[in-house]
Amino acid sequence: MHFHIDDPKERTNENSFRVIFLIKSLLLCANMLATEDQAKGKSLLKLTPRIVDFKALSPAEQYFFLLEMFIVELDWVSLSEELSHCRYPMGLMGILCSPDIENVTAGQVVDKESQQQKVFWSIDPFMHFGEFFGWWTTKFMSQDEYKKNQKSTHAYFAKSLTFTEFGAAILPVLGSVRSCVRWNRSLRKQFYGEKSPVPGSPLSRRANAPTNVFMVMFWDDGDMNPTIVTTPYKKGEPFYAAFTTLVEATMLTKTIASYIPPKQEIRKGTYIFKVSLSGQVWRRVALAHTHTLENLHDAIQKAFRFDDDHLYAFFMDGKAWSKKESYSSPRGGDKPPFSHNAVIGNLTLRPKQKFLYIFDYGDDWRFDVVFEGVDTAIPIPQRAVVIESKGKAPSQYGDGYDDVEEENTPKHILAPLTKASPDMAKNLQKVQEIIAKRGSIEDLSEADKKNIRKTTGWEFFSITISYDILTDKERGVKSPPPHLQKMLDSYNNTIFKKDQSAERLIPHVELLNKKYPDVFTYRLSLRNIYAVMNDHTMTERIAKEIYEAFPDYLLARIFHANDIVRKDPEAAYKLVCGTQDLHKAFPKRKVFHFLEVLNFASFMADYHLAKHEIEAAWSCVHWMEQIEKTHPLVEEVTRRVELASMRDVAVMLQQKIASLPKKKAAKVTSRKQWVAPTPKKRK
Repeated sequence: MHFHIDDPKERTNENSFRVIFLIKSLLLCANMLATEDQAKGKSLLKLTPRIVDFKALSPAEQYFFLLEMFIVELDWVSLSEELSHCRYPMGLMGILCSPDIENVTAGQVVDKESQQQKVFWSIDPFMHFGEFFGWWTTKFMSQDEYKKNQKSTHAYFAKSLTFTEFGAAILPVLGSVRSCVRWNRSLRKQFYGEKSPVPGSPLSRRANAPTNVFMVMFWDDGDMNPTIVTTPYKKGEPFYAAFTTLVEATMLTKTIASYIPPKQEIRKGTYIFKVSLSGQVWRRVALAHTHTLENLHDAIQKAFRFDDDHLYAFFMDGKAWSKKESYSSPRGGDKPPFSHNAVIGNLTLRPKQKFLYIFDYGDDWRFDVVFEGVDTAIPIPQRAVVIESKGKAPSQYGDGYDDVEEENTPKHILAPLTKASPDMAKNLQKVQEIIAKRGSIEDLSEADKKNIRKTTGWEFFSITISYDILTDKERGVKSPPPHLQKMLDSYNNTIFKKDQSAERLIPHVELLNKKYPDVFTYRLSLRNIYAVMNDHTMTERIAKEIYEAFPDYLLARIFHANDIVRKDPEAAYKLVCGTQDLHKAFPKRKVFHFLEVLNFASFMADYHLAKHEIEAAWSCVHWMEQIEKTHPLVEEVTRRVELASMRDVAVMLQQKIASLPKKKAAKVTSRKQWVAPTPKKRK
């Protein structure tokens, strides 16, 4: 706006254009300009209807309205952070609060040799702002002058400023009755800890409030103290009232009321967020309107399989370490506001709004989070749910990270491939002792494994397990269409909660089955609904239909075998695969989802329970714990095996009692009846 550049850059930062940046900031404060988020993290600026009210003002009224936005509403703290070449954030405040401001005269020149030199070199951006408001004219260094001492050629530092006649009249008012210390909201929040400051009201005095704001910010000896005026506070007096003597009476009579955002009502529904580490690695998370940003943090940690052992913060404006709107970890040494108090439904989130989540301030993991909107059509989740994912999550403590997906690593499984024997518990104990000596299963040598096979009958085999969603090629069956995946996830969420209202989903799922007969997942959802309703006839019928439609798919075999395992365990075992080594049973499958393996191990536990092989069933629980110890299915199978163990112990006790001689058995079973003593009569 001021200088001609011979070799402009194509992507110069917005804040390098000082005056344009100021005008945009003022219009945003006044809500005459609004931000509309676009795709790929871009945003579009649009004028609002308030611009009509602004144009209806006189030129003088327009000037003082923008001045009010600058002094009162503009966030000087955040503004200073965004501006480059600004060593001291409140440099302009130093001029406005200087004791000499009341003695300014028109034509007075201030340069680096003057008293204000410490402030002078620190406020390059604010030099442009003061000139924009007409307080002074500035003489800047030429490119050649600056290039002699600096490498940059596109920076313009002031050599001197000359106060204008208007500046000499208005600056004393800005330094006294309209002091930025008392009128600027952000300064009062930052330095006086006020949550809802009233511009112009007396400053609150707290124990740790700085008595010399300017000295705190500039680390000097207190030569330039801020002039905190103690003039009487006139409640309700408009900002422009102090300047009416500077213009004609008819030129300044009204203004526009400061914009007060409407109270945000909680919008009920399911909030969808897309959390990305890169274009190739992301997770889509669904949360309820009652959840907080802490719940979102927990979901991100779980989705990317991190340990949640460091501090974190959310920056809602998308800028790292911004103080404008951020929420930090409630534990540790972070400062409020905290994430557990930030209810998602209360946040002023815009569709496609992009913000930043930083985890572990040392390693600095940065996740881009995009709010995709509120989906009122799907049920509200009780806890955060990952509804879609792409790419392999990186190792939290790895050597580095790139966008290439890591291969699924084989997981070593220990399980008895031979028939159950009475010595199975002792064999398991022997195996565990050997593993403990070596450290882990992976550390066993081939000689160790051979010795275990020979002495205990236990076998080792590897299963390549994936914790991410498998492709159609990897699973061997077709997945639901992408646009229906969210709907299916919401249905499954209702089913997994064992909600009796799942019955109302039957017509919808049946319709999807008719439309997509080659999709396995819809048939499985229908079977699970009838299982929740305890309709065993329909559950078995649909499981059989699934098996007939997808005979080569592991889960289809498992769910059909579950219905017949109690009646004919051997037939069910042969139906599934006839072996515990899944890679031998399904040679075309290179990888298995961990839920497939858990369901298979669950079936094997039921198979052994049906044959009253309790120790073998416990080995299946041990197998499941090696894969995902905290999964609800592991807990459910553990309870079943525990109950079977208790019944088995009870049967053994009954058999032992029955085998005792009659006299001994009588002693064991009979109990003496307790008879209350007869009370003695008083004489």
